[in-house]
Amino acid sequence: MEFLLAIYNIAASILSETVGIFYESSIFILIGLLFSGIMHEFIPMKLITKNLGQKGIKGIFWATILGAPLPLCSCSVLPAAATLRKKGASKAATASFIVSVPETGVDSVIISYGLLGPVMAIYRPIAAIVSAIAAGLACAFLTRDEKDQDPLTNNDKKQLEELTKHQHGHSHHDHDHDELSESKNIGLKQKTKGVFEYGFGPMLDDIAFWIVVGLVITGVMLALVPDNFFFFGDSLLASILSMLIMVLISVPLYTCASMSTPVAAGLIVSGLSPGAALVYLLTGPATSIATINIVGKMLGYRVMWAYLLSIIIVAICFGLMLDFFAADIVRASAVVALNSADSTFWMIVKTAAAIIFSVHVLFSFGRKSYRAPVQDLKNQAITVANFLKTHQRKLVSPSALALVLALYPFYTLQVPPGNQGMILRFGEIIDRDLSPGFYFRLPSPITETVVIDTENVRQISIDESLGGFTTGGERVNSYENSNTYLTADENVLLIKSVITYEINDIYNYHFFSEKNENLLMDIARQVLVSETVQLPIDDVFTIERGNLEARFRDQLKSRVDKLEQGFKVLDARLVYVHAPNRVHDAFRDVASALEDLQRELFLADGDAISMLNAAKGNSETIKATASVVAARELAFAKGRAAAFKPLSEVHQAYPYLTEKRLQMEAQEKWLILPTLYLNGLKNSDGVDLWLDPSAEDVVRFKLKD
Repeated sequence: MEFLLAIYNIAASILSETVGIFYESSIFILIGLLFSGIMHEFIPMKLITKNLGQKGIKGIFWATILGAPLPLCSCSVLPAAATLRKKGASKAATASFIVSVPETGVDSVIISYGLLGPVMAIYRPIAAIVSAIAAGLACAFLTRDEKDQDPLTNNDKKQLEELTKHQHGHSHHDHDHDELSESKNIGLKQKTKGVFEYGFGPMLDDIAFWIVVGLVITGVMLALVPDNFFFFGDSLLASILSMLIMVLISVPLYTCASMSTPVAAGLIVSGLSPGAALVYLLTGPATSIATINIVGKMLGYRVMWAYLLSIIIVAICFGLMLDFFAADIVRASAVVALNSADSTFWMIVKTAAAIIFSVHVLFSFGRKSYRAPVQDLKNQAITVANFLKTHQRKLVSPSALALVLALYPFYTLQVPPGNQGMILRFGEIIDRDLSPGFYFRLPSPITETVVIDTENVRQISIDESLGGFTTGGERVNSYENSNTYLTADENVLLIKSVITYEINDIYNYHFFSEKNENLLMDIARQVLVSETVQLPIDDVFTIERGNLEARFRDQLKSRVDKLEQGFKVLDARLVYVHAPNRVHDAFRDVASALEDLQRELFLADGDAISMLNAAKGNSETIKATASVVAARELAFAKGRAAAFKPLSEVHQAYPYLTEKRLQMEAQEKWLILPTLYLNGLKNSDGVDLWLDPSAEDVVRFKLKD
């Protein structure tokens, strides 16, 4: 029952990973098929046949540039190359064409972008173009004395037809006869229709089987292969070794460019260097025993060796450069592509793309498109078997050497200087504390190996609100206020410390501490909590600063040694002992508030003095004005009194007349009097005036001389 359950879990894991990679890559495969249809419909094949017939470097250049984006599968490049050769293409141009077409293409570039990131999507076609040009130049150098453009003999043509004949037995592979046919003069509407008909018809039929196989292989690797299974090391020698192993695996076998991309992503996630994965992507689609054999008979065996070595050398050189400059970027892109979570929008888009692609694949399989690649596999197997049978004696020693090199990482353990190793068999330790050297072991997954650096001193910096970081920059702990401590007088301290340690027991370290380095930080915090709570803050800042650090170091060493976690504390330092930043901020705010208070008080005092002086000035002004008014009124009163005194004396003498006069003066002053008319006649006795027309009396004024 447990065995069946284990089988079920394995199958479920493989299915889950396969569906996941299918989900991630479907949208990019659909875009690649669409662009393949565009290239097929809108690139005139007459342009290719015309430019590949040019001599020298021009023919090589055009064969590379025009062949790189062509939507031809790996199995159809040889018939297309044979057709070009028959139409007069040079051997060098033909060699470049055979390399550039399968190594790159618009579909594989788009899939590379989706699964391996933009760096690989740009770097891969550049490496493929350089590889194709190098193969063409090598071929041109070897055939410089030959009459390359001489017409082929009938025997040569017959041989090419036999060598490049597809044994697929299915209509979709009739493209070997019409891939390079002249494009017809049709309208844009028909061309647009042709884009979809070709991209989701013959092109999909060519790669559907291989895409599915590649996705399944990737799912199996992600489900079953442990992390770093294909990791050979970070040294230059390890990188070259991994690339040579990829060459030995990919060169003899037939690989489709579209299939190789998800496989490469799975290899990178499983530990293979991106440079070695690039070697697989370049050498796999462009080589196989059948391809090499056909190239030898088509272009000559000297050209065949130049063709093969050019591909391998350029692939390894570009792989080493990729590992040196951008290995981490490509590896991170592959991990993110296969493991990242999508937003709701992209989840809907990718799910729809996966469903659409699945439907098209089912329709393609319904057209029996899988028969052709299955037949290809049979033919490849027969070709490899015949090749091995024919060259059995010559290949025994190289094959044995290649097998030994290929399996080298699986049955050996190399412990570098300054490290210690350990070998486990099914989880049980069979050898531990292995000193630097070379050891044999049973291959994985029977045995596992552990190598740990025990020579270099490690360091953890415990910083404010960031937790701890190892010397490699990996985050090991993070929690808020992790470095604040309470003193005896209830003040808060911020303490930052640096701890250096070394590994002294790889067994305990690997099984107990390697993945739990925050243990050391927790112990350090516990020691500091117990020490700072006994001291007032002023003592910590002054006389007890050195003693606190010494006690912290001694107690940390003692507690770590008692726990036996596989590492030993060498030193511990308090690099920062201050109040927390928020305390400084609070003091700064208080000081700023006090400064604002003093400024406001100063301004208020100034305003009060100004207002008081203004009030005093106003009061003096009022007093002066009142004095002036009083003096004036007094003078007026004295004047009136002086004028009234003579009047009083006259009144005493002539009271009636005085009162009458005063009355008349008052009336004259306050009452409205009639208008005064003056008679200017000298001889008149007077003037009669009727003051009122209704009056009976007439007032007569006597005029005096």
